[in-house]
Amino acid sequence: MENRVIRSAWCTVPLLTLCMPILWRSATICLGLVFLGALVSNFSKDSQRQSKQWLPFVMVIPFLIAALGMANTQNIDSGSTKLVLKSVFVAMPVIIVIAKWDWERVLPVALKYFLIGCLISCIVNIGLSTANFIKSHDPNEFFYVRLAHTMHPSYLSMYLGFSIMFLYYFLFNPRKSYYVRPKIAMIGVVFITLMIMLLSSKMGLVAMLVVHIGALVYYVVNCKKYTQTAVVGMLGILTSIAAYLFVPSINSRINEMADVFSDDKGQIGNSTTAVRIHASRVALELIENNAVFGVGTGDGEVETIKAYERNNLVNLAERRLNLHNQFLETFVANGVVGFLVLLGLLVLPFAMALPPHLKLFRWFAIVLALNLLSESMLERQAGVTFFAIFTTLFLATYSDYRKRVVGSNLNEK
Repeated sequence: MENRVIRSAWCTVPLLTLCMPILWRSATICLGLVFLGALVSNFSKDSQRQSKQWLPFVMVIPFLIAALGMANTQNIDSGSTKLVLKSVFVAMPVIIVIAKWDWERVLPVALKYFLIGCLISCIVNIGLSTANFIKSHDPNEFFYVRLAHTMHPSYLSMYLGFSIMFLYYFLFNPRKSYYVRPKIAMIGVVFITLMIMLLSSKMGLVAMLVVHIGALVYYVVNCKKYTQTAVVGMLGILTSIAAYLFVPSINSRINEMADVFSDDKGQIGNSTTAVRIHASRVALELIENNAVFGVGTGDGEVETIKAYERNNLVNLAERRLNLHNQFLETFVANGVVGFLVLLGLLVLPFAMALPPHLKLFRWFAIVLALNLLSESMLERQAGVTFFAIFTTLFLATYSDYRKRVVGSNLNEK
Protein backbone atom coordinates (compact mmCIF):
# COMPACT_ATOMS: atom_id res chain seq x y z
CA MET A 1 0.00 0.00 0.00
CA GLU A 2 2.83 2.38 0.90
CA ASN A 3 4.63 1.85 -2.41
CA ARG A 4 1.35 2.34 -4.28
CA VAL A 5 0.86 5.73 -2.61
CA ILE A 6 4.46 6.72 -3.33
CA ARG A 7 4.21 5.71 -6.99
CA SER A 8 0.92 7.61 -7.26
CA ALA A 9 2.68 10.86 -6.35
CA TRP A 10 2.95 11.61 -10.08
CA CYS A 11 -0.79 12.45 -9.98
CA THR A 12 0.25 15.90 -8.71
CA VAL A 13 1.26 16.70 -12.32
CA PRO A 14 -2.29 16.26 -13.72
CA LEU A 15 -3.52 18.29 -10.74
CA LEU A 16 -1.21 21.11 -11.82
CA THR A 17 -2.39 21.06 -15.45
CA LEU A 18 -6.04 20.82 -14.33
CA CYS A 19 -5.76 23.98 -12.22
CA MET A 20 -3.87 26.08 -14.79
CA PRO A 21 -6.91 27.13 -16.90
CA ILE A 22 -9.23 27.48 -13.90
CA LEU A 23 -7.14 29.07 -11.15
CA TRP A 24 -3.88 30.06 -12.82
CA ARG A 25 -2.75 31.89 -9.69
CA SER A 26 -2.70 28.51 -7.90
CA ALA A 27 -0.02 27.22 -10.29
CA THR A 28 2.77 28.04 -7.80
CA ILE A 29 1.08 26.06 -5.02
CA CYS A 30 0.41 23.13 -7.36
CA LEU A 31 4.02 23.25 -8.57
CA GLY A 32 5.11 22.96 -4.94
CA LEU A 33 2.92 19.85 -4.60
CA VAL A 34 4.53 18.38 -7.71
CA PHE A 35 7.96 19.00 -6.18
CA LEU A 36 6.90 17.23 -2.96
CA GLY A 37 5.51 14.37 -5.05
CA ALA A 38 8.83 14.11 -6.87
CA LEU A 39 10.67 13.89 -3.55
CA VAL A 40 8.24 11.24 -2.29
CA SER A 41 8.78 9.16 -5.44
CA ASN A 42 12.40 8.64 -4.42
CA PHE A 43 11.24 6.49 -1.49
CA SER A 44 9.73 3.94 -3.85
CA LYS A 45 11.61 0.63 -3.77
CA ASP A 46 10.64 -0.17 -7.36
CA SER A 47 10.72 3.26 -8.97
CA GLN A 48 9.39 3.51 -12.49
CA ARG A 49 12.48 5.21 -13.88
CA GLN A 50 16.06 4.93 -12.67
CA SER A 51 18.03 7.03 -15.19
CA LYS A 52 18.27 10.80 -14.83
CA GLN A 53 16.78 13.32 -17.25
CA TRP A 54 19.08 16.02 -18.60
CA LEU A 55 17.49 17.16 -21.88
CA PRO A 56 14.80 19.25 -20.10
CA PHE A 57 17.57 21.38 -18.60
CA VAL A 58 17.68 23.37 -21.84
CA MET A 59 14.69 25.15 -20.27
CA VAL A 60 17.04 26.66 -17.68
CA ILE A 61 18.75 28.77 -20.35
CA PRO A 62 16.07 31.54 -20.50
CA PHE A 63 16.39 31.95 -16.73
CA LEU A 64 20.17 32.15 -16.96
CA ILE A 65 19.94 34.78 -19.71
CA ALA A 66 17.56 36.82 -17.55
CA ALA A 67 19.88 36.41 -14.55
CA LEU A 68 22.86 37.63 -16.58
CA GLY A 69 20.72 40.56 -17.73
CA MET A 70 20.57 41.72 -14.11
CA ALA A 71 24.19 42.90 -14.49
CA ASN A 72 22.92 45.43 -17.04
CA THR A 73 19.90 46.47 -14.96
CA GLN A 74 19.38 49.62 -12.93
CA ASN A 75 15.87 48.73 -11.75
CA ILE A 76 16.83 45.83 -9.48
CA ASP A 77 13.36 45.39 -7.93
CA SER A 78 11.69 44.96 -11.31
CA GLY A 79 14.44 42.61 -12.47
CA SER A 80 14.14 40.50 -9.32
CA THR A 81 10.38 40.20 -9.84
CA LYS A 82 10.95 38.96 -13.40
CA LEU A 83 13.51 36.42 -12.17
CA VAL A 84 11.04 35.06 -9.63
CA LEU A 85 8.42 34.81 -12.39
CA LYS A 86 10.83 32.91 -14.64
CA SER A 87 12.01 30.58 -11.85
CA VAL A 88 9.56 27.96 -13.18
CA PHE A 89 12.12 27.47 -15.99
CA VAL A 90 14.43 26.06 -13.30
CA ALA A 91 11.82 24.39 -11.10
CA MET A 92 10.42 22.07 -13.78
CA PRO A 93 13.75 20.55 -14.93
CA VAL A 94 14.73 20.04 -11.29
CA ILE A 95 11.46 18.19 -10.68
CA ILE A 96 12.10 16.06 -13.78
CA VAL A 97 15.52 15.03 -12.46
CA ILE A 98 14.29 14.29 -8.94
CA ALA A 99 11.11 12.42 -9.88
CA LYS A 100 11.32 8.71 -10.62
CA TRP A 101 8.30 8.67 -12.88
CA ASP A 102 7.56 7.27 -16.32
CA TRP A 103 6.89 10.47 -18.25
CA GLU A 104 5.43 8.57 -21.20
CA ARG A 105 2.69 7.57 -18.79
CA VAL A 106 2.40 10.96 -17.08
CA LEU A 107 2.14 13.21 -20.17
CA PRO A 108 -1.14 11.82 -21.66
CA VAL A 109 -2.87 12.07 -18.28
CA ALA A 110 -1.54 15.61 -17.75
CA LEU A 111 -2.82 16.65 -21.19
CA LYS A 112 -6.25 15.13 -20.56
CA TYR A 113 -6.59 16.94 -17.26
CA PHE A 114 -5.51 20.20 -18.90
CA LEU A 115 -8.30 19.67 -21.44
CA ILE A 116 -10.78 19.03 -18.61
CA GLY A 117 -9.55 22.20 -16.88
CA CYS A 118 -10.13 24.20 -20.06
CA LEU A 119 -13.69 22.88 -20.38
CA ILE A 120 -14.41 23.68 -16.73
CA SER A 121 -12.96 27.16 -17.24
CA CYS A 122 -15.28 27.71 -20.23
CA ILE A 123 -18.32 26.59 -18.24
CA VAL A 124 -17.36 28.81 -15.28
CA ASN A 125 -16.86 31.84 -17.54
CA ILE A 126 -20.17 31.28 -19.32
CA GLY A 127 -21.93 30.79 -15.99
CA LEU A 128 -20.53 34.03 -14.52
CA SER A 129 -21.38 35.97 -17.68
CA THR A 130 -24.91 34.53 -17.59
CA ALA A 131 -25.30 35.76 -14.01
CA ASN A 132 -24.10 39.22 -15.07
CA PHE A 133 -26.45 39.18 -18.08
CA ILE A 134 -29.42 38.45 -15.84
CA LYS A 135 -28.58 41.61 -13.88
CA SER A 136 -27.58 43.91 -16.75
CA HIS A 137 -29.49 42.46 -19.76
CA ASP A 138 -26.42 43.42 -21.81
CA PRO A 139 -25.45 40.79 -24.45
CA ASN A 140 -21.89 42.11 -24.41
CA GLU A 141 -21.44 40.11 -21.18
CA PHE A 142 -20.77 37.13 -23.47
CA PHE A 143 -17.96 38.73 -25.50
CA TYR A 144 -14.25 39.45 -25.15
CA VAL A 145 -13.01 40.68 -21.75
CA ARG A 146 -16.42 40.49 -20.10
CA LEU A 147 -16.59 36.76 -20.87
CA ALA A 148 -13.05 36.03 -19.62
CA HIS A 149 -13.43 35.94 -15.83
CA THR A 150 -10.72 33.38 -15.08
CA MET A 151 -7.92 35.06 -17.06
CA HIS A 152 -7.25 37.53 -19.89
CA PRO A 153 -8.97 36.46 -23.15
CA SER A 154 -5.63 36.24 -25.01
CA TYR A 155 -4.24 33.69 -22.54
CA LEU A 156 -7.48 31.73 -22.32
CA SER A 157 -7.71 31.64 -26.14
CA MET A 158 -4.16 30.28 -26.29
CA TYR A 159 -5.04 27.54 -23.79
CA LEU A 160 -8.19 26.68 -25.74
CA GLY A 161 -6.34 26.64 -29.06
CA PHE A 162 -4.00 24.02 -27.63
CA SER A 163 -7.04 22.05 -26.40
CA ILE A 164 -8.55 21.97 -29.91
CA MET A 165 -5.25 20.75 -31.28
CA PHE A 166 -5.13 18.04 -28.62
CA LEU A 167 -8.68 16.89 -29.46
CA TYR A 168 -7.77 16.63 -33.14
CA TYR A 169 -4.77 14.60 -32.12
CA PHE A 170 -7.10 12.22 -30.27
CA LEU A 171 -9.11 11.82 -33.46
CA PHE A 172 -6.23 11.26 -35.86
CA ASN A 173 -3.85 9.27 -33.63
CA PRO A 174 -5.98 7.00 -31.43
CA ARG A 175 -3.90 5.28 -28.76
CA LYS A 176 -4.92 3.67 -25.53
CA SER A 177 -3.25 6.40 -23.46
CA TYR A 178 -4.59 9.23 -25.63
CA TYR A 179 -8.00 7.82 -26.57
CA VAL A 180 -11.18 9.89 -26.41
CA ARG A 181 -14.36 8.80 -28.19
CA PRO A 182 -14.59 10.52 -31.61
CA LYS A 183 -18.08 11.96 -30.99
CA ILE A 184 -17.00 13.44 -27.66
CA ALA A 185 -13.84 14.85 -29.25
CA MET A 186 -15.83 16.53 -32.06
CA ILE A 187 -18.34 18.01 -29.61
CA GLY A 188 -15.38 19.36 -27.66
CA VAL A 189 -13.86 20.88 -30.82
CA VAL A 190 -17.11 22.65 -31.71
CA PHE A 191 -17.72 23.91 -28.16
CA ILE A 192 -14.18 25.26 -27.70
CA THR A 193 -14.22 26.83 -31.18
CA LEU A 194 -17.39 28.75 -30.29
CA MET A 195 -15.80 29.85 -27.00
CA ILE A 196 -12.72 31.21 -28.80
CA MET A 197 -15.00 33.10 -31.19
CA LEU A 198 -16.81 34.71 -28.29
CA LEU A 199 -13.53 35.61 -26.58
CA SER A 200 -12.55 37.37 -29.84
CA SER A 201 -8.82 37.53 -29.16
CA LYS A 202 -7.45 38.34 -32.62
CA MET A 203 -4.38 36.12 -32.44
CA GLY A 204 -6.44 33.48 -30.66
CA LEU A 205 -8.75 33.44 -33.68
CA VAL A 206 -5.76 33.23 -36.04
CA ALA A 207 -4.21 30.35 -34.06
CA MET A 208 -7.56 28.56 -34.03
CA LEU A 209 -7.86 28.88 -37.82
CA VAL A 210 -4.31 27.56 -38.27
CA VAL A 211 -5.14 24.51 -36.13
CA HIS A 212 -8.38 23.83 -38.04
CA ILE A 213 -6.70 24.23 -41.43
CA GLY A 214 -3.81 22.01 -40.32
CA ALA A 215 -6.30 19.34 -39.23
CA LEU A 216 -8.12 19.50 -42.58
CA VAL A 217 -4.86 19.20 -44.52
CA TYR A 218 -3.79 16.24 -42.38
CA TYR A 219 -7.18 14.59 -42.94
CA VAL A 220 -6.94 15.02 -46.72
CA VAL A 221 -3.34 13.80 -47.00
CA ASN A 222 -3.62 10.81 -44.67
CA CYS A 223 -7.27 9.75 -44.89
CA LYS A 224 -8.03 10.67 -48.52
CA LYS A 225 -11.56 11.77 -47.54
CA TYR A 226 -11.90 14.51 -50.14
CA THR A 227 -15.68 14.87 -50.11
CA GLN A 228 -15.94 14.96 -46.33
CA THR A 229 -13.08 17.45 -46.13
CA ALA A 230 -14.73 19.71 -48.72
CA VAL A 231 -18.02 19.64 -46.77
CA VAL A 232 -16.28 20.40 -43.45
CA GLY A 233 -14.25 23.16 -45.13
CA MET A 234 -17.39 24.80 -46.54
CA LEU A 235 -19.10 24.58 -43.15
CA GLY A 236 -16.06 26.22 -41.61
CA ILE A 237 -16.14 29.07 -44.15
CA LEU A 238 -19.90 29.60 -43.66
CA THR A 239 -19.44 29.56 -39.87
CA SER A 240 -16.67 32.17 -40.13
CA ILE A 241 -18.85 34.41 -42.32
CA ALA A 242 -21.78 34.01 -39.92
CA ALA A 243 -19.53 34.85 -36.96
CA TYR A 244 -18.33 38.01 -38.71
CA LEU A 245 -21.88 39.08 -39.56
CA PHE A 246 -23.65 38.22 -36.31
CA VAL A 247 -21.02 38.35 -33.54
CA PRO A 248 -20.46 42.05 -32.79
CA SER A 249 -17.15 41.52 -30.99
CA ILE A 250 -15.58 39.64 -33.91
CA ASN A 251 -17.02 42.10 -36.42
CA SER A 252 -15.66 45.16 -34.62
CA ARG A 253 -12.19 43.70 -34.06
CA ILE A 254 -11.76 42.60 -37.68
CA ASN A 255 -12.98 45.98 -38.91
CA GLU A 256 -10.57 47.64 -36.50
CA MET A 257 -7.63 45.78 -38.05
CA ALA A 258 -8.77 46.70 -41.55
CA ASP A 259 -9.11 50.37 -40.60
CA VAL A 260 -5.64 50.51 -39.03
CA PHE A 261 -3.87 48.87 -41.95
CA SER A 262 -5.67 51.13 -44.42
CA ASP A 263 -4.62 54.24 -42.46
CA ASP A 264 -0.95 55.16 -42.68
CA LYS A 265 -1.25 57.28 -39.54
CA GLY A 266 -2.49 54.35 -37.49
CA GLN A 267 -4.70 56.28 -35.10
CA ILE A 268 -4.31 54.95 -31.58
CA GLY A 269 -7.63 55.56 -29.83
CA ASN A 270 -8.92 52.24 -28.51
CA SER A 271 -7.44 50.25 -31.38
CA THR A 272 -5.32 47.40 -30.04
CA THR A 273 -3.93 46.78 -33.53
CA ALA A 274 -2.67 50.36 -33.83
CA VAL A 275 -1.16 50.07 -30.35
CA ARG A 276 0.80 47.00 -31.42
CA ILE A 277 2.07 48.72 -34.57
CA HIS A 278 3.35 51.73 -32.62
CA ALA A 279 4.80 49.49 -29.91
CA SER A 280 6.68 47.48 -32.55
CA ARG A 281 8.23 50.66 -33.98
CA VAL A 282 9.33 51.70 -30.49
CA ALA A 283 10.78 48.22 -29.90
CA LEU A 284 12.84 48.38 -33.10
CA GLU A 285 14.22 51.74 -31.99
CA LEU A 286 15.28 50.27 -28.63
CA ILE A 287 16.76 47.18 -30.29
CA GLU A 288 18.78 49.30 -32.68
CA ASN A 289 20.46 51.03 -29.74
CA ASN A 290 20.83 47.93 -27.52
CA ALA A 291 21.05 45.00 -29.92
CA VAL A 292 23.77 42.93 -28.22
CA PHE A 293 22.99 42.96 -24.49
CA GLY A 294 19.58 44.62 -24.38
CA VAL A 295 18.55 47.26 -21.87
CA GLY A 296 18.61 44.82 -18.95
CA THR A 297 16.16 42.34 -17.42
CA GLY A 298 14.51 44.89 -15.14
CA ASP A 299 14.71 47.98 -17.35
CA GLY A 300 12.57 46.91 -20.29
CA GLU A 301 9.37 48.54 -19.01
CA VAL A 302 11.07 51.79 -17.98
CA GLU A 303 12.94 52.17 -21.27
CA THR A 304 9.80 51.33 -23.25
CA ILE A 305 7.82 54.07 -21.50
CA LYS A 306 10.64 56.57 -22.10
CA ALA A 307 10.62 55.62 -25.79
CA TYR A 308 6.84 56.11 -25.92
CA GLU A 309 7.31 59.61 -24.52
CA ARG A 310 10.09 60.44 -26.99
CA ASN A 311 7.78 59.43 -29.83
CA ASN A 312 4.85 61.44 -28.45
CA LEU A 313 2.85 58.30 -27.73
CA VAL A 314 1.44 59.77 -24.54
CA ASN A 315 -1.53 57.42 -24.42
CA LEU A 316 0.72 54.35 -24.40
CA ALA A 317 3.08 55.86 -21.84
CA GLU A 318 0.26 56.73 -19.45
CA ARG A 319 -1.17 53.22 -19.73
CA ARG A 320 2.34 51.76 -19.22
CA LEU A 321 1.72 49.22 -21.97
CA ASN A 322 4.28 46.57 -22.76
CA LEU A 323 5.36 45.81 -26.32
CA HIS A 324 2.65 43.19 -26.91
CA ASN A 325 5.15 40.93 -28.65
CA GLN A 326 7.25 38.49 -26.64
CA PHE A 327 9.97 38.22 -29.27
CA LEU A 328 10.49 41.99 -29.26
CA GLU A 329 10.10 42.12 -25.46
CA THR A 330 12.88 39.56 -25.02
CA PHE A 331 15.10 41.22 -27.62
CA VAL A 332 14.75 44.62 -25.91
CA ALA A 333 15.46 43.25 -22.43
CA ASN A 334 18.15 40.63 -23.10
CA GLY A 335 19.50 41.39 -26.56
CA VAL A 336 20.13 39.10 -29.48
CA VAL A 337 21.17 36.15 -27.28
CA GLY A 338 17.87 36.17 -25.38
CA PHE A 339 15.94 36.44 -28.64
CA LEU A 340 17.83 33.52 -30.23
CA VAL A 341 17.33 31.35 -27.14
CA LEU A 342 13.57 31.93 -27.21
CA LEU A 343 13.46 31.27 -30.94
CA GLY A 344 15.60 28.15 -30.51
CA LEU A 345 13.25 26.66 -27.90
CA LEU A 346 10.32 27.09 -30.29
CA VAL A 347 12.23 25.59 -33.23
CA LEU A 348 13.61 22.69 -31.15
CA PRO A 349 10.59 20.35 -31.68
CA PHE A 350 11.11 20.60 -35.46
CA ALA A 351 14.78 19.63 -35.12
CA MET A 352 13.97 16.49 -33.10
CA ALA A 353 13.10 13.08 -34.56
CA LEU A 354 9.79 12.87 -32.73
CA PRO A 355 7.74 9.65 -32.72
CA PRO A 356 4.12 9.92 -33.92
CA HIS A 357 2.66 10.20 -30.41
CA LEU A 358 4.88 13.21 -29.63
CA LYS A 359 4.40 15.25 -32.82
CA LEU A 360 1.83 17.18 -30.82
CA PHE A 361 4.92 18.99 -29.44
CA ARG A 362 5.36 20.73 -32.80
CA TRP A 363 1.77 21.94 -32.89
CA PHE A 364 2.17 23.20 -29.34
CA ALA A 365 5.17 25.26 -30.51
CA ILE A 366 3.17 26.66 -33.46
CA VAL A 367 0.22 27.76 -31.31
CA LEU A 368 2.56 29.25 -28.72
CA ALA A 369 4.67 31.11 -31.33
CA LEU A 370 1.59 32.66 -32.94
CA ASN A 371 0.40 33.97 -29.57
CA LEU A 372 3.86 35.29 -28.67
CA LEU A 373 3.68 37.47 -31.79
CA SER A 374 0.81 39.54 -30.39
CA GLU A 375 1.25 39.36 -26.62
CA SER A 376 4.15 39.49 -24.16
CA MET A 377 3.00 36.11 -22.84
CA LEU A 378 6.15 35.32 -20.84
CA GLU A 379 5.81 38.49 -18.76
CA ARG A 380 2.80 37.01 -16.91
CA GLN A 381 2.48 33.87 -14.82
CA ALA A 382 -0.30 32.39 -16.96
CA GLY A 383 1.99 32.49 -20.00
CA VAL A 384 5.33 31.51 -18.52
CA THR A 385 3.90 28.50 -16.63
CA PHE A 386 2.12 27.27 -19.77
CA PHE A 387 5.32 27.48 -21.81
CA ALA A 388 7.71 26.09 -19.19
CA ILE A 389 5.55 23.24 -17.87
CA PHE A 390 4.41 21.75 -21.17
CA THR A 391 7.72 22.20 -22.99
CA THR A 392 9.52 20.48 -20.11
CA LEU A 393 6.98 17.64 -20.03
CA PHE A 394 7.34 17.07 -23.78
CA LEU A 395 11.14 17.05 -23.51
CA ALA A 396 11.08 14.63 -20.56
CA THR A 397 8.71 12.30 -22.41
CA TYR A 398 10.88 12.40 -25.53
CA SER A 399 13.96 11.63 -23.43
CA ASP A 400 12.25 8.62 -21.82
CA TYR A 401 11.10 7.44 -25.25
CA ARG A 402 14.64 7.63 -26.64
CA LYS A 403 16.08 5.71 -23.71
CA ARG A 404 13.41 3.03 -24.04
CA VAL A 405 14.02 2.63 -27.79
CA VAL A 406 17.81 2.56 -27.41
CA GLY A 407 17.51 0.08 -24.55
CA SER A 408 15.26 -2.25 -26.55
CA ASN A 409 17.64 -2.09 -29.52
CA LEU A 410 20.59 -3.03 -27.32
CA ASN A 411 18.63 -5.95 -25.83
CA GLU A 412 17.82 -7.26 -29.31
CA LYS A 413 21.50 -7.21 -30.20
